[in-house]
Amino acid sequence: MGDLELRPEAWFTAHGVELRSGCPVTALDLDGRSVLDAAGEHHVFDALVLATGSRPFVPPIPGADAPHVRVFRTPGDVDALARACRGGCAHAVVVGGGLLGLEAAAGLLARGVQVTVVELAARLMPQQLDPGAGSMLERTLLTLGMRTRLERSVAEIAADHVLLDDGEEIEASLVVIAAGVRPETALARSAGIECRRGIVVDDEMRTSAPSVWAVGECAEHRGTVYGLWAPLADQARVAGAVVVGDPAAFHGATPATTLKVAGVDLFAGGATATDDVHDEILFADTRRRRYRKLVLDGERLVSATLVGDVAEAKTLSGLLRTGERVPAAMLEATGASDQPPDDAPTAIVCSCNSVTRGQLLDAIGGGGLTTLAGLGRATRAGTGCGSCTADLEALLAQASARDPHENKPKVAA
Repeated sequence: MGDLELRPEAWFTAHGVELRSGCPVTALDLDGRSVLDAAGEHHVFDALVLATGSRPFVPPIPGADAPHVRVFRTPGDVDALARACRGGCAHAVVVGGGLLGLEAAAGLLARGVQVTVVELAARLMPQQLDPGAGSMLERTLLTLGMRTRLERSVAEIAADHVLLDDGEEIEASLVVIAAGVRPETALARSAGIECRRGIVVDDEMRTSAPSVWAVGECAEHRGTVYGLWAPLADQARVAGAVVVGDPAAFHGATPATTLKVAGVDLFAGGATATDDVHDEILFADTRRRRYRKLVLDGERLVSATLVGDVAEAKTLSGLLRTGERVPAAMLEATGASDQPPDDAPTAIVCSCNSVTRGQLLDAIGGGGLTTLAGLGRATRAGTGCGSCTADLEALLAQASARDPHENKPKVAA
């Protein structure tokens, strides 16, 4: 688990941060400006930041509380699924065809379990992919042995099977529910802080209560709850600055993320749906399982979707963020993915934390870094969505090759 830590425990101590892990807050006293933890201890605050995250959503399905039904959210959930596989599970149903559901299904497939994914929408990953990209992903996953039931819902979960809304029964000794998440607002609601879908915040991430901020998956900003690393990191930076008296504001973010789902590379960015008429550049190759779609408003990029080849992802993310004119080479149907990568020092390598190639090389050379974990702790690169991991490993390998006394880069510190 140490490899998953953003910061080791010693870092908090060295920076004067008292870390109380495994000790959740149970109540807020806004008038007394204190919080009560599970051990019965009160902690007085001048400023309080709520970062309570989200919790799995379990639909009201009969049988959803059975012992063989699991959610897929925490390391404990992963351990439970692994135990089920070791216990001889042969057939599983995953409820939900989003990112987490497909990752759970891929993990079960890799352990020899026959998996069927049930998704209410007409395509997989409906929040990120358009119909064409969803179809391409489905075709690819089918070749891996993953079965799907689209536009279906689960009517009942029995001990050895799942009953769908159309009457079909699917054998299952394990059911994984990955039907989305809900902002964790219980603490805020019980304290009288304004909540809608999430904890309502303004551009400074302030809640309706004095001296209380909220960031992350629990926060609702201008009607939107974000679930991607980059905007959540921006929220945290804004809240941190405002708490100490520096001017800062979060004005929203254009969603853009690079993912690997069951070994399939994906990029999705920009508006998922638009009402206006826009130009579209579309390329699909089912034999090589590549899909590319750009939606343009004049010369400005509105949205982009890539499946199979995501070499353009960083450039497209930048264009979505800045609104700059799309280069002519990218307006070709197959794109400009065959162009050499930008190796300028100012080139962004980690989009989540805006870390440049130059900053990374300085950190590697100046700090003698040889691992991804060390590089992440020094620069925060790779600590977001993780899509830049291959680029970071390449930079570490190049540095090691220049210094024959260094060992081959390792993934963990």
